[in-house]
Formats: sequence, C-alpha cells, structure tokens
Amino acid sequence: MLRKFGRNKSSQHLEPPGHDGATNEPFTEANETASRSDHRSASEPSERLQASIPYHLFATAPKREHTAANSSFSGLGTQLTTFGGVTGIPAADTLGLSLLYSTEESDVDLIFVHGLGGSSRRTWSWNRDTDYFWPAWLPHDLELSNSRIFTFGYTAGLKGPSTALNVIDFAKDLLLRMLTFSGGPEPCPAIGSCLPAPYHLRCSLNGWPRHQKGEYKYIDPNRRAPPELILKQAYILGKSDKRYTQLVSQVQGMVFLSTPHKGSNYARTLNNILSAAPTASPKMYIKDLELNSTSIQVVEKDSGMLGYPGEISSSLNADHHSVCKYKTPEDPNYVDVRNVLKWMIGKLHIGGSTRRQPGTVKNGRTLQEILGIDEAPDSELTLYRSEAKEGTCRWITEHDRFVEWTNASGKTSKIYWVTGPPATGKSTLTSFVVEHLQQESLGKSCQYHFFQSSHQAKRTTAYCLRSIALQLALVNEYFGNALSALTNETGVLFGSQKLNFIWEKIFEGILFKTQFSTPLFWVIDALDEAESPQSFTNLFTKIRSVTPIQIFITSRATKELALIASSDPLSIHQERLSISDTLPDIRAYVEEVVQAALPYDNEFQANVVNQVLEKASGSFLWVRLALDTLKENWHTREDIRKALHDVPDGMESLYTKMIGHVMNQPQRLRTMALGILTWTVCVSRPLNLDELTVALSAEFDGFINLENTILQICGHFVRMEKSRIFMIHGTACQFLLDCKEERSPIIERHQAHEHIARRCLQYLSDGKWKAVFMQAAETAFKPWQARRNRLASFENDHPFLPYALQNWAFHVRNASCESNNLLLALNSFLERYCLTWIHAIALSGNLRVLTNAAQDLKAYVRKRGRKNSFAISSSRDVGDEPSEFLRLWAVDIIRIVGKFGRNLAENPTSIFRMIPPFCPRGTKMRETYGGARDNTLSVAGISSSGWDDCLARLNVGEDETVSRVLCTGSHFITLLGGSGTLIVWHAESCEEARRMKHGEWVMTMTLNKSGTLIATAGIHTFRVWDIGTGKQVHCLPKGGYARTMTIAFGHVDYELLIGRDDCSVSCYNLQSLEEQWSFVAEEANDIDHNCPQLMTFSPDINKVAIACRGAPVLVWDMTRKDCQLPRKCIRNEDRNKDSGDVWNTAEIAVWQPDNASLLILYQDTTLVEWRILEDEQDEYNHLGAREMIISQDGSFLLTSDQNGSLSVWTFPRLQLLYRLHYDEFVRDLAFSPDGQRIYDTRGSLCNVWEPDALVRPDEPDREDSSSNSEISIFSEPVFSRDDNSRNQTTALACDADDKFYCCGKDDGTISIHDLSEGKRLRKVYSHATTVSIISLAWSRSGKYIVSGDDCARVVAKRLEVKGPGKWAVYPIFDFRLSEPVEQFIFDPSEKLLLVSTRSGDRVWNLRSKEELCRRHWSAKSGRRWISHPLDDKVLLWIDPSVVQRYDWQTLACLEKELDAPNPGAGESDVIKQSGDSSGSKKAEHGSPASRERPALPRPSSRPTEVSENVNCISKTKNSRYIICETLPDTGHSRATSARGLRLELVPTSELGQNDEAKVARQSLDQLSKRVARLIGSYHDRVAFLDHQYWLCTWEIDTDFSTFKRHFFLPRDWLSPSNLELAALNLHGTFLCPKNGEVGIVRSGVKL
Repeated sequence: MLRKFGRNKSSQHLEPPGHDGATNEPFTEANETASRSDHRSASEPSERLQASIPYHLFATAPKREHTAANSSFSGLGTQLTTFGGVTGIPAADTLGLSLLYSTEESDVDLIFVHGLGGSSRRTWSWNRDTDYFWPAWLPHDLELSNSRIFTFGYTAGLKGPSTALNVIDFAKDLLLRMLTFSGGPEPCPAIGSCLPAPYHLRCSLNGWPRHQKGEYKYIDPNRRAPPELILKQAYILGKSDKRYTQLVSQVQGMVFLSTPHKGSNYARTLNNILSAAPTASPKMYIKDLELNSTSIQVVEKDSGMLGYPGEISSSLNADHHSVCKYKTPEDPNYVDVRNVLKWMIGKLHIGGSTRRQPGTVKNGRTLQEILGIDEAPDSELTLYRSEAKEGTCRWITEHDRFVEWTNASGKTSKIYWVTGPPATGKSTLTSFVVEHLQQESLGKSCQYHFFQSSHQAKRTTAYCLRSIALQLALVNEYFGNALSALTNETGVLFGSQKLNFIWEKIFEGILFKTQFSTPLFWVIDALDEAESPQSFTNLFTKIRSVTPIQIFITSRATKELALIASSDPLSIHQERLSISDTLPDIRAYVEEVVQAALPYDNEFQANVVNQVLEKASGSFLWVRLALDTLKENWHTREDIRKALHDVPDGMESLYTKMIGHVMNQPQRLRTMALGILTWTVCVSRPLNLDELTVALSAEFDGFINLENTILQICGHFVRMEKSRIFMIHGTACQFLLDCKEERSPIIERHQAHEHIARRCLQYLSDGKWKAVFMQAAETAFKPWQARRNRLASFENDHPFLPYALQNWAFHVRNASCESNNLLLALNSFLERYCLTWIHAIALSGNLRVLTNAAQDLKAYVRKRGRKNSFAISSSRDVGDEPSEFLRLWAVDIIRIVGKFGRNLAENPTSIFRMIPPFCPRGTKMRETYGGARDNTLSVAGISSSGWDDCLARLNVGEDETVSRVLCTGSHFITLLGGSGTLIVWHAESCEEARRMKHGEWVMTMTLNKSGTLIATAGIHTFRVWDIGTGKQVHCLPKGGYARTMTIAFGHVDYELLIGRDDCSVSCYNLQSLEEQWSFVAEEANDIDHNCPQLMTFSPDINKVAIACRGAPVLVWDMTRKDCQLPRKCIRNEDRNKDSGDVWNTAEIAVWQPDNASLLILYQDTTLVEWRILEDEQDEYNHLGAREMIISQDGSFLLTSDQNGSLSVWTFPRLQLLYRLHYDEFVRDLAFSPDGQRIYDTRGSLCNVWEPDALVRPDEPDREDSSSNSEISIFSEPVFSRDDNSRNQTTALACDADDKFYCCGKDDGTISIHDLSEGKRLRKVYSHATTVSIISLAWSRSGKYIVSGDDCARVVAKRLEVKGPGKWAVYPIFDFRLSEPVEQFIFDPSEKLLLVSTRSGDRVWNLRSKEELCRRHWSAKSGRRWISHPLDDKVLLWIDPSVVQRYDWQTLACLEKELDAPNPGAGESDVIKQSGDSSGSKKAEHGSPASRERPALPRPSSRPTEVSENVNCISKTKNSRYIICETLPDTGHSRATSARGLRLELVPTSELGQNDEAKVARQSLDQLSKRVARLIGSYHDRVAFLDHQYWLCTWEIDTDFSTFKRHFFLPRDWLSPSNLELAALNLHGTFLCPKNGEVGIVRSGVKL
C-alpha cells in the first residue's frame, strides 16, 4: 500500500506487515469538493459501517497526453483491462474499495490507501489531475503486469460536521471490504483467494515477503505492532479476529510514503483550528494522529521512522505534496517507487519463510492429502503436555550444551540425543522441548514427531518424514507451494511412497535446498520404538542443508542406538537422563498428589513422599501406578503404611501384582478384562471407545459405560485419553505378551491376532455393506477427489468399519498358521465378499491398503509353508491346497491395484462389472466373479491364463535406438542418443507426453533430486530441460575437447557437475555459466594412465568414482579437492600386482543410496560390494551380469545377462527374487522410484515390466516377529518367461457381421480370426517375413482383402466362402510402390479400390485387375479419403483445412477453384476410363503397370506443406456427419500422442449442393480436450477414448458434458501402437491388439 504525508524532504519507507502509517495531504478546496462529491456509489461507507456493501467497476479510460514522445510508455495502449471486460481508470474519486486493473493470471493484490485530507484518485495524481493517475502505469511493466490494483477511499475531508468516526472505524471498514469483495456485476476472485498462479499470494499493500535473506532484514509480522492509523489498525484487528485471520495471513508487506508513524504535534493544532472554523469541526481521526495518542503507543523518535532493526528507508527528491504524485513514467521518484514494488513482488516468487493457513492447494488437494497425514500432528504433543505438571522439565534449559544447541551457532553438535531407561519421562521431556522452542521468546521453527510402538503407521520413518514435511509446509508458504507444485507437476501423492522416495523428492529435492530465515528444529521422541531406528539415523545424521537443522532425539539406551549415538561425537551430543535430573520433577508430582489426599498432616505427607521416592528409582510410570494403588487404600494411616510396604519395587514386580488383581476377579469380569487387554495390546493403532464397543459386541454387548468398566476391571493397565484407549506404557504390552520361565504369556500373541482377524472378517461378511457402500459411491466427486475418503460420513454410524476394512489382513498375518477356522473364514470372505471389500477400500481413497493386505496374505502363506501345515481334506471347505488358494488371491489383489488402480480410485463400483472380466481367465478373481451374464461386459481373445508381467512395449521407430532410460515416478524418459531426442512418457498410461530435441548426439543424461529437471550432455553443449513442460531451462557451452563421461546436478538445481575423460571434474553455475570449481582426479605419480572407463558421482555429490581400463577403481572426496589421496578398491586377486600389471577391469559402478558402499561389476561378471570407509569387500560370482542398476531404497539390484534375461536380487545377501527370461540384448535399465516397476531398452524398444514379486509391504516390520531373516520377507524366487517371439499385430480390420476380424502381423502374415473367442481360423496369405503389415482393408461384403507393408508392397486377394470359417483365396494383384500405403478404400460397389500414399493416389478396378488412374501431389497434404455417404460415385478429400469432392474413377476434382488452394492440383495420369480401353494395363506382379511413374514437372497450387494430418475419419450410421480427427504432423506414420488433437464434424448435407459450395466444419473444441484417441462412430454417436482411457460415446448435437463413459482399458492394454489400431465395429464390439493377440470386448457400450 502506498501512502503519503507532507514533508519537505520525503522519505520512501518500506516496512514489513504489522506496521502502518497515514499519508496526510494538505487541505485544499478541490480536495474537500471531491470528497463531498454527489456521485457517491453504493460502495461508499456510511458512518455506521454497514456490513453489506456493493462495489463498482468503472469504465472511464485514462488519458495519456502527458506521456512524452520518448517515453517508454508512448507505444502502449490507452486502456487497461479489468475483470468482466471493464476498461479504464475512473477519473473521479470513489469511496470504498475499487478494483482498477486485473488479469486472469493475477497473483498479487496492491491496495492504495490515502491519508488525511486525501482521496482515492487525486492523492496519486499529478496536480490532482486524474489523467495523471500513476498507479495506472504499473501494469505496463512486465514484472507488475500480474498485479491487481485497488484503491480504498474513505471520508478524510476536513470540512463538515463533527464525526465520531476514528481510525479504528476506517480500519474495520477496510477489512470488511477486503473480506467481502466480489468484483461487482461480473465475479472475480476474492482478495486473498487462490488465483491461478504459482504462489497464490495476496498482499494488501505491496507483496513483501515476510522473511528474506540478504541485505534487507525483516520485522516479524506476528510481533505485536504499535496500533497506528488505518493500515496497522486493520492488520492488528484482523490478526485478533478469526473472521479475518485467513485474509490477513495473506498480507505480505507494506510501503509507506512520508508517514508519521508516531503522530504529529500539528494534529492537535489542526483540531484547534477546525474547532474555531465556521465550516468545520474537530475530527476524531485527527485526534488519533496526536503524539502519544492511545492509537499510537511508541517511544518518541523521528515520526517518519518506526525504529525497528532492519527497517529500510530511502529518500525521494520531493516535497510533502509531490511525494506521491508523478508527472510522467520517467519521473525519478516514480521509477524509485516502481522499482521498490518490482523488487518486493519479485521476492515473493523466490521464496522465504512465510506463514500459511492450512487448507486447499491447487487441484483441490490439501497438504494433508498430498502427504497422507490424517491425524493432526499435535495430538501426541497435546496429550503429553496435558499430563505434565507446570514447571517440570525446566532443568534441561539450564544445561549449557542444550542452550548452545538451541542457539544453533554452528559450533556445537547439530543432534542433541537424550537416552534414559523406560518410563522415566522422556516423552514428557520431548513435549516440553517442543513447547520451549515454540514459545514467543525463542520463536523457533520447530517440527516434531512421537514414535509409537502401538501405532503401526506412526512408528515408521516414512510417516515421521511426512509429518515433519506437513508441519513445515503449513507454516512456510514457499515450501508448501513448492510441495504442492511438485505434486501438480508429477501427480505423486506421498502417502503411499517409500522412505527413500520421500527423502529424495521432498527433503533433498526441495527442503534442503531452501534458504529459510531461521534454523529448523526437529524434535523426535522414542526413536527406539521406530520400526527401523537404523534407517532413521542413516538419513538424519547425513543431512546437508543450506539452512541449519538442529535435531533433538530421545530414546532408550539400547546397544544399537548407543553405538550410533557415539559414532560421531562432533555431530551428536549424547546425554543420559539421570535420576538427579528428574528427581525434582517427580518430587513435585508426588507432593502434589499426596498433599491433595492428606491435606492436614505435613509430617506424614513428607514421610509418604520420601518412601515413594525411595522406591521410584527415577521412574515416572512406577510413581504414577504406585500412587494410583495407594489411592485405593487411603483410609487410615495403617492402611497407607501397609500399602506402601506392599507396593513392589521395579516395574516387573508391579505389573505382576497388577495382573494378579485382574486374574482374581470373577470369571466373567476376568474374561471381559482379558478381552479388553487383548484388543488394546494387539491392534495396529489405538481404538476409541466406540470402536472397541463394536469389537467386543460379539461377546459382550450392551455396555452401560465402557470407560468406567475399563477403569474398574483392567488393573491400571489401560488409560483413556480423549476417548482413545492406550496401554499405560510399552513395557506393559511387553509384560503381557512375553513368555517367562515361571509363567506363560498372559495374552498369547498368535491366538489374540487370530481372534481379532476372525472378528474383523465376521463383521465385514455381511450383505448389508454392499448397499451402504453403493450409497457412498453415489456421492458426487471430482477426479482429483478420487483419493478422498467417501466413507467418512458413514463412520459415525459404523465406527468399527474403518479398522476392520484396513487391518483384518494384518491380524491374519500375525495369527496362528495352524488354525482351520481362520482358513474357513478367509475362504468364505474372499469368495463372497472380496469385491465388496475392494469397493470399500476404493471409496476410502487409500488403495495402498489392498497392497498391504495382499502382502500380509503372502506372509501368512509363507509362514504356513514353514510350519508344513496340512491341507483341509474336505474339498467343499477350502480345497486341496489352502496356501496356494491364498497366494493366488494375494497375487490377484496386487495385480488389480497395478492394472486398474487409477480407474478403481475414480470409479469404485467398477470392481463389480468391469474389472473381473479383464482379469486373466486362470485367476481367482475371474473364476469367482468374472462369469458372463446377460448385458454385462465380457472379454475374450487373450489366451494367457495368468497375469502378464509386461505392462507395455514402446517402439520409438525401427531406425532409432534407445540408448538410455530414466524414471521420475510420474514420467519416464527415453533417450535416442544418435539424434539427441528425449521422449517423455506418462508412467501411468505409457503414452508419449512430449519430445525434447538436444540437436546433437547426446552421451548421457541425469535427473535432479525432485525429478522435475533433466540434464543432457551433447558434443558441444549441456542442456537442462523442464520435464513437465519440455522447455529448455539452461544451456551451457561445452568447451574443450575432453569427452563427457558423467554429469550430475549439484546441491542446488542451478549447479551442474561434469566429469570428463581427462579425469577433470568441474562444477558450473548454470545461471551465470561460470565455472565454480574444478580439480583433476589424478594421482601425483600416475600421469600415463588410460582414459577413464567409467566415472560416477555419489548420490550426495561428495565423491566421484573413477576407473581406467586395467587399473583399480578410485574414489575421490570432492569436499577435499587439494592434497588428498584417493581410496582404492583392489580385489583380493590383484593385491600382489605391481602398478604396471594389468588389473581386472571395472565395467560398471553403482553407488548405494547411503553413499557408504560402491557396487562394482567387473569384466569377468564378478560383482564386488566395496564398503569404502572400512575398505571391506564382498565378492559375488553367481550373478552373471552385464548391466545393473540399484533401486532408490537400495533393497533391490536389477541385472541383465548376456542373453537379455532380467534378474532382481535382494540386499544385502544378493538372493534371487525374480528372473525374467527374454532373449534380446539390453542396453540400459531403470527402476521406478518405488522399486515396483522395471524399464529396459532393447534396440528400438523400451519395455515396461511390473512383476508382482516386487510389490512389498509399506514397512518391513509388518512381518511377524518370529521371522526375522531376509528370506522371510521375500518369497521364493519367481521365474517368468516373456514370449517375445510372438508376432505383434500391426494392422486390423473387421467384417460387417460381427463374426470375424482380420489382422496383419509384423512377420508379414494376414490371418482371419473368430470374433467370439479370437481363435485364428486360417492364414490368408503372407508378404515377406521381414516386413510388417501397416495397412489393411476388408470389404464390407467380405469378398476382398487388401494389405500394404512397410516396404511399399501392396497385395489384394479375393475370398470365397466354402463353409463355416472356411475360405478359398484368389489373387487380384501384387505390386510395389515407391512409398508405403497409408490408406485403402473400397467404393460402395466394391468394384473400385483407392490406394493412397503420402504423395499420391491411384484407383484400381478390382474386377478387371487394372489401374484406372493416379494422381501425384507435389506437396504433403495431411489428407484422408472417405467415400461420399450420399453419392456412391464420389470420393471426399478431407485435409486439415479443405473438404473437396473427387470422381471415383478419374480422381478429377469436382469443385471449381475456390479461394482456398486446390488440393487436387498435381500430375494426372488417367490410364483407363469407361468406354476407352486404349490405355488398358493388366496388373501383374513386376509388370510396367505396377511400377511408379515419374511425376510430370507441373507446378502445384499447394506449394507449402501442412503441419497437421487428418489421422482418422468416420461417418455416422445415419450418414449425416463425418467425424474428423486432426493431429500435428510428427513425422511418424502413426500418432503417439494426443497433444494438439482436434475434432471436427463435416455435415454431409452441405456436400455438393453446388460446385462452389464451401463446407463449414463444426469444431468440437470442448470435446477435443477430453479425447485421447478417436475410435470412430457407433450408431450416431462419436466414439473415443478419453485421457483416462475410458471408451466413451457422445451424442452429436448435445452438450459436450453429456458424453457417456462405458468402460476403461487396463494399463497393460495402453501401448500407443496398440491403441492406434483399436476399433469399434458396427455392433459395438471393441477390438484392441495386445501382445500379438487382439482383445475383444463385448457389451461394453451397454454399460
């Protein structure tokens, strides 16, 4: 906001939010007249400040006569566009909030507020002439063009009657108008709402980033500012009023022009003058300007300055009147103010720490949804703080090392690790540390996590990372926006991602590269309860961040953690919790309890307190339980003494006594108590009272008050917090489950889990659920809401439902493997209610539950195998092999998520009618639920009885070679190294997204951490590309002659590291194109070495591995570039060799993700794992690998051998997990980030594999505790064979009777198949075995088949039916052209055949076997032909711009010359016409008539080639329309992408009405946006595949939104080359090639 106040030497004053001022203007007659203008609009505020106020937009255009001829504005237009098409700036002043300028892309709001005596327009106008209103100039500056500009006017005149309105009234009015702003008659985004911009920032007053590093410092916007004038009062009122909190949180900064922040002595004088004036009176808002007024509470200082540290101010060469008025855009003062605004708004877009409100981000997803966090992060914090006594835990703030740690000076340890025995108050201490760091006096940015062994999700490191990221994103706008932008760009939601993926994409990719204004503090409790403390510490001890990160950890002092904590004393300060630390806190707690119970006897109180403390041994938990026991006996002193004596020492003895009380109860109460304890101990997360009530209802129904029952009968083992049920401590769970020598476990673990599993299955095995879930499915939702829980509204009525749905398989996994009753329950559930369960999970939005459940079933099967469990003999029960039964169901569930996951999430009901038919015929899902029923979808033609591991085979062109492949998660990228072309594919659909052309041979490529950028290394340049847009971001000249060996992004994305074959390593700044550092990785005495065989950077960019041929692998530390010796990997057999000897040559080196070890593959196929720091090696000789890559989490190694077979090995033992036999050489390999998908490149193919063997549980600890070996986590090796010898379908044609189809293969064969099952009936004929059929047509009568191959050979045959499924075949012609055929068309009489190539067309007579005519086009036209629907003698030429009629027999154009170029111009060669046989030529193979003739040198009227092709045309059944699909010309014979797709309708009624008639096409722009592939027409509807690959139809002449979705295609059907051939015949049968076969979908259009 800009404001002014008169002063001879004016100050240009910049401040952060929270501080404000007034802009006072001298009283003038013109000013007073303006403020009393009669044209007051409805937006003018009344003195009572009405709550409902309309607003105006003005249309008066500003004049520009004042603009100098040499002004940079002289060439600009004179109108400014606002929302609703309103233009111009109003000349008159207005009251209230007025929008002056806006664009669709606005991302910043600027609000101009005048001061005393001013007005909304004239204050900012030279000589108060609104033709010189300078805010109107701002949008002409590119950097300010996306700003919305407002003015706010209020009654600030000096004349008129006295008024009670003061500064607070005006501030409230400003707030109300900002909150209720709607833009007038045409709506526009509210102030502070999310416009379509990257950062969604709104600054009332000029986009000031709240925290920014650099020469400017900032005042904390949350600091209590001195209440002053309108802006500061508005800001302060908004912060304290929850109705305005969201709005004010978007205020990013303020600008003041000569503002008296501390008031003025002249204010009192002015009011005195007004009192004496006959036409004026004192004003309350002037009184607010007096020095030391109650509205301005600051110390005395120069009033133009606030005096805050880091405050920025500057001078303008102007007096008090002209400080905010500028004559031209060249005015130096205007330039200064404009530059300040540009600087501030620019800072908004580059980050800094700002506070944001929780809520919705782009695409409607919340940050909670992006990160998969359902519960509020502060739930545990609130719990522990509520239990803590005020004043406890403060002892830690007196420790010097803790104080140093909080100061984060960089001179102390970054990790402060507190260890202590169980139950000594570590969690309470953690909650205190969080509260201490967050308190106002410290103001630290603190995130935290409490690990809980009782909560299976919260004890994972992945959940901890996601929780920290969420907390930070909610308070830091830049980080939150970057996180949501990553999701919007990649489509990745992190709730189901693996640990290493989250770490790399969010933390290394974004967080560690962000400069925050203050250090970050992360507080972690109970690390020993994490599922893998080692994985946590491996990550957190190696953080490298531009912002300091301080970590506070508490844990038990286990041996494993003690070793880690002592491993790096410089980075980790370890402190053991001692009794002396906690004793004062324990004493305070005990004294409080005892004093409340024994208020009148101080001596006895002290005696009781001392006895309790003597036995406590520093355990808070023991004290609490002991005091609870004592409370039951506080009747007499003797009772208390006896109770104190009987309380056992130590937790184990105390637990024994507690369980004794439980077991001594009557039988029913004892059973009830053990049931409650069983559920509390064994559930995967704490239940609430409602959930537990339902869970127990099968045995104990009708509880009067379950909470009281628990407290009375469970012997203090259970505690209640906010209606949730917890064990008193983790040690209590251990006590109840453990088996001691002297006793059996109180709760038998496996039996308990079986009991819970059967109860969950019983609860879900109810027919009512299908109706309940169908009701939920009817809830309207948008596609981006697919992952939202649509069952949430039903959970109040069915509280146990979510737990049973998500956790039954977890309990099966941990149940007894010898229980037949459990197997029976599983069999019944899977065969009767499995689809209903899957439906519910899809409605809940978390499909990861299905994958985890399948893994749990697999683990249970493996456990049964280890126990040699016998099968149930009765076949009607489960079958002969229950383990195999469960394994097959587990595989089906995993595959359903992989093949149909996206569609299932968007349309959960598809599990009933669409998904089972698409499952292979030998699967449990297909056998159980896929039976054909009337009017239901059926699938045939696919012979495989099991799931196919191949998801897609992508051919980039026969003449191209795919040299590299990389995967980011949402995309994968293939490199055509020879041409330097990168092809970006969508990982979900395997559809081409875009191409990026480097323009030269590319040697290598690499991704940044977040997977949004890719760098390529060419011969002469390095280029960086944005994967999401395909745009080049940076280009760096190569320089020098050394060959590039490897590249990597640096610690920030504008750094590029380059390794060359002269052993030099350099780091370049891509923004400045300057070299930042370099060094040569050569040993001092090793000058004559060979060029490196390999170079590779470590994941942390700190090391580089280099190997020369015949030399050992060297690792150099790049953080110590000078005076260092490399580490050498010398194999055992090479240790006695001299430097001149030949060593085993390393071929490939791959770093482990933890940077600690290097995997080296040698020429003899030996793999060496080299642990660098320890210089230890493990050799493996059984892999036989030639290529290899490691998964991002380091758990899998993927190799290929010399035959092309793929193998996946597990770490650390390198045991075989999966092997795929495939006979073709592999060039490159890649894992998907989650490790569940494999990519390989072979020649011109990129194969995508998705074996179910790679799908793992979310966390390894889900495995039963009894199975801790690596082999227990993974099943026995899975062997698969892909039949790559199967010939692929390359052309497809259907008959007219829905009985047969004909297909051409890549081996040159043409065959006819039965359309009911896809069975091949006969091979019709064959081209050469080395060619592919690319064009195929079958006449409507079925008498003629014609085909063309990729070598331009054309063969036509005549068929004669000899019986059911039998034909005789007769030749018609066989000839070769100079280019392949693109289209065949039979005329309606089936006498004529059009053969169309890219540059020419010819017509053949099928009966006389003669060529009638040909036409050659001298320019590419992008045309397709179709027979005229209403005239059998006419052909229609349809290209991207023209529709013209041609004669069938002569190819003569029937149109007269039009304004548009005539596509028919070119060579005409009429060989034979009706009644003239002089030119007759018989078509025989090799005859002159079958050879291409040279074109006559005639000029074409189409000298320029088109950039689009008509890809597909189809006519409707009623022949009223022709549907035309146009795509950009990519140079490929077949389209690989839907980008640029355009649909049009050609009305046939307008064709040929007269010779000069132009056909007006009907553009289907709105429908085109929804189409991925045009399939054709079905009856009178347009048939197409949408972008989610649903087959859809749209009825012509209806609203575009009324199109109908019928069914979707599985992911493994989505190969672009296959979809290009997909067809829908006249009877509604859909055909789509798949891996050499043709899938046949019937009745799909009926859905």
